[in-house]
Order: sequence, then C-alpha cells, then structure tokens
Amino acid sequence: MYYVLTVGHKRFDSRIWVKEITTLVNSGYSICYLVADGEGNQFVNGVEIRDFGEIPQRSGFWRRMRSMYRIVRASGLKRGDIIHFHDGVFLPLVFLLWMQGCKVIYDVHEDYPRQVLNTRFHAAIKKSLSLTFSFLEWLAGKLFSGIIAATPKIAERFPTDKTVVVQNYPIISELLVSRLTSYTERPPKFVYIGGINCVRGIREMVTALTYIRHNQSITLELAGNFSPPTLEEEIRKMPGWQHVKYRGWLSRTEVANSLNNARAGLVLLHPVRNYVESQPIKMYEYMSAGIPVIASDFPIWRKIIEDIGCGLLVDPMNPNAIANAMSWILQHPDKAAEMGRRGKEAVELKYNWDIEVKKLIDFVKTI
Repeated sequence: MYYVLTVGHKRFDSRIWVKEITTLVNSGYSICYLVADGEGNQFVNGVEIRDFGEIPQRSGFWRRMRSMYRIVRASGLKRGDIIHFHDGVFLPLVFLLWMQGCKVIYDVHEDYPRQVLNTRFHAAIKKSLSLTFSFLEWLAGKLFSGIIAATPKIAERFPTDKTVVVQNYPIISELLVSRLTSYTERPPKFVYIGGINCVRGIREMVTALTYIRHNQSITLELAGNFSPPTLEEEIRKMPGWQHVKYRGWLSRTEVANSLNNARAGLVLLHPVRNYVESQPIKMYEYMSAGIPVIASDFPIWRKIIEDIGCGLLVDPMNPNAIANAMSWILQHPDKAAEMGRRGKEAVELKYNWDIEVKKLIDFVKTI
C-alpha cells in the first residue's frame, strides 16, 4: 500500500494533494492519506483520508512527538508498505517505520538545518538543532528508499543516486478563470498569497501601503493564515491596515479569482538563510496568472525575474522601496501588463508542473 503522511500541512495542500497525490492517483496508484488537521476522515477522488486529530501549533516538542508516535502506532503500516512523508520534524519517528520494513520516501520541502537557525531559540540551541537535523537527514539519505527535493539546492544535501528534484511549479490550468479581466480594468489591488508571518514580510508590506499617498483606493489582499495567530491582532493595529482586505485561507478557485483582479503579486521574504536560495511557489503562481511580481532582490530570484522581464526587485526590508515598486506598477499599466504576459509565457514553456510529473512517476516506479 502507498501511504502519504503529513502532520504540518493542510490536507488539501497545493504540493501534496493538488499536485503529487493527484498525479499518483491518475497514474494508477492506490493512496491512503494520513493527516492530522482535525477535519475528520474522508474519501475523496478515490483517496482514503485518515485524520488522527489536530496537533496544536503551540504544542510543546514532546507533546508533538507523542502525538506523532500515536499516529505511527495507529496507522497500521507494515513491511513492504511505502510511506511518503512531508514533514522534517517527523524524521525521528519515521526511522521506526523504516525499522518495521517500510519503504520510506522523504519529500523535502525546506532546508530544515538552515530553517531552524532563523528561530528565536538561544544561539547554542539553534546550532544544536541544526546539527541534529543535518545528522538525521544524512542518515535518511543512507537508509531511506528515496528523497524528493523541492529545489536543486535542497537536493545537494542528499545522495544523487536516490534523489530526484521535483520542483513545486504551478499547474498551468489550475489558476485559469472563465473570464479574464482586462489588466487596465482592474482596481489598484495587490495580492499576497501564503503563510503570513514577520519573516515573510507582513510588516513591511502593510507599512508600504501608508507611503502610497497619491492613490488612497489602493488595497492589499492577504490570503493565508497568520503564524503565530496572535500576530494578526498586532498587524491590525498598524496604520496601513485600513488598506488591507484579509481573506483568510482560500480555495484554489478563490485564489484564481483573486489573482484575476490584481495588478501584481508580492513575494517579499526576508533575506534569511533559508529563503535566499528558495524558489517560492507563490512567485510562479503570480506568473501563471499573468500578473507582475514584486519580489525580494535575491540572486536566484533576480536571475529568473530579470531574464524573463516579469517583475520588479526590491529590498524587502525597505517599505519605501516596496511602495515605489507598487506605485510604478500603477503608473505604467501597459508595461506592467507586458511583464505579466512574459511571466505567463515562461510558466507555459518551462516553469510548470507538467514537466515535473514524469520525474515524480519515474522515481516512484523505481521504489
């Protein structure tokens, strides 16, 4: 049996459900999907979804470990089963499944050894956690059946003979709408889709709205969940919040409709170690929807955006620079529309999920 496991993502996560599970099911695999989001058991599109109950975000480390151990014990996995899991924090317990004789595929979304260095722990603790993650991933590379890396940079940490890069590019048809709104008819609206926290630039985005004084009808539409949840109350007190429309979590259809009425999409991650070399899906989704991107000026992103000519690069720590880029988009609608067209064309030719599908299926077949 082929099991997919996540405890840190929503069950209908874009990469896990929309792309990978759908691809595997369409290729003839029977999938049992193990989640822990508290939404209950389901049977959707031929996939059995088993819910083991939500693990609160603020749970202590050992409580999370106990919850995940309960999932391992209750899942009924046996020798020969394939377990395809998506959470680095689950690594210590997945070794138990490997010891039971399961074939384990580790789907690595992030550079976890670097990511923990951006937490608020004491420097010594962060260093210890980073080294622990590095060791666990080294061991995973030795023992597990396969590694699926979300970016080439992540893949560098694992053995080449059992690692495949399956990039999180958008599905070309996913964000299409029945009626495309003409770019010049769109309101002065910008969008941000994804997790909302400080290191992803929420303070700078909201502050930038107060610097655009020539257009008081400007709005920033936020779609995603605040992390931690208490951050929402703090951000709502900022002067720029009067220009924000907060939508919460949106379905993919709602995301498509939101992008269809936007002038540009924002992806303004801070220059921390884990983000500078990342390739965020939201950037490609903005391109797929045919809108310009306003993005952090990181070397990898600069090469993509400047080569294509699909957006503007800014210092993500400078709200005034962000505001200037937003103003430029509004003041040059024809050039902005052309940026969006070039981005959409690049996704159709190169940066799309159809290209990644074959790599995923061929890799799973070997396991």
